[in-house]
Amino acid sequence: MKKIAALAIALMGLMIFLPLVDARVDAKFVIRDEYGNQIYFRTPEGKIIYGNILVGQKIIFDARDSNSMYPIDRYHWDFDGDGNWDKVTKGPIVYYTYEKPGVYNVTLMAVATTAPPRGDADTVTHTVVVVGDVVPPVARFSLSLYSKNETAVTYLFNASQSYDKDGYIRYYIWDFDGDGKFEDTGTNEQIMWTYKENGYYVVTLHVTDYDKQSNKTIRVIKVAGLPNGSLNEIEGKIKIKNKCGGTINVTIVLNNYEKYNLTIEKEQVINVSVSPSLNEIDVYFEGKEATFIFNGSKDITVVITPEKIYTVLSTNRTPGFGFICLITVMAILLLRKLKNEKKRA
Repeated sequence: MKKIAALAIALMGLMIFLPLVDARVDAKFVIRDEYGNQIYFRTPEGKIIYGNILVGQKIIFDARDSNSMYPIDRYHWDFDGDGNWDKVTKGPIVYYTYEKPGVYNVTLMAVATTAPPRGDADTVTHTVVVVGDVVPPVARFSLSLYSKNETAVTYLFNASQSYDKDGYIRYYIWDFDGDGKFEDTGTNEQIMWTYKENGYYVVTLHVTDYDKQSNKTIRVIKVAGLPNGSLNEIEGKIKIKNKCGGTINVTIVLNNYEKYNLTIEKEQVINVSVSPSLNEIDVYFEGKEATFIFNGSKDITVVITPEKIYTVLSTNRTPGFGFICLITVMAILLLRKLKNEKKRA
């Protein structure tokens, strides 16, 4: 009975040992900058790509996570994917600098020369992206009413329109009420937020990529009809000028709340209530759309042409402002004249 038990234990040990013999060396490496920070970005599918590396940047290739049943004493590096070993080192750390931008397949072969019977090795290859310069991401988001009841309103914010030309966005950072404090930081493109008080809310989205470059954008929401909170509003004007040569149909959405469907021959003015601070106007015309942020203390003019939609801002001036400016300029000129006559005398 004891012999059978001993044999069973031996067989179990053999079963555990055999897989290790087949993979005695496990090659791994990461890339770090001169400060020791890892350089990488992750695709939406979860794939790790090592980048972005700058041309001329001194890079650390770190293979210390490689492991083996026997000591690893040789590290063979192919940095440009040409099939030739560019460096062979005894230690796991090596430095390298790329002189040209491009996408390179870097291969490491970790070797344990003392592994029986004639040594053992393993290779691993990672894609490395080298660029001349890094580009900040672009922040964009849409919003839609998700639900509303007597005491609250919930919006769905979708930042899937944001993008990074030379990589991927890592974090989406949200400020939903314009107080300068971030209510949420995460990796999800979509998020919901609930408002329980009336008011004008400036929503800010910050996006950050893996190169630590960032960008932001804002939008404005008007929340009304709830029992709590008040609206601080002033009267404003929106002027729409039609330069298309014929009657046009235009849709205007103000602060993601009021909607105006307009038929315009040449020009039309809308009297509206706006926030004395920031406001948003969205213009839709024949498949084209444009979004503008403007200050409520200024009237806004929207110009529509067959090619584009643009705005012109005009400051609301107090009565007699131009006359006051004229009197001020005349007074300055008169003082200068009197001063010059005094010098001559």
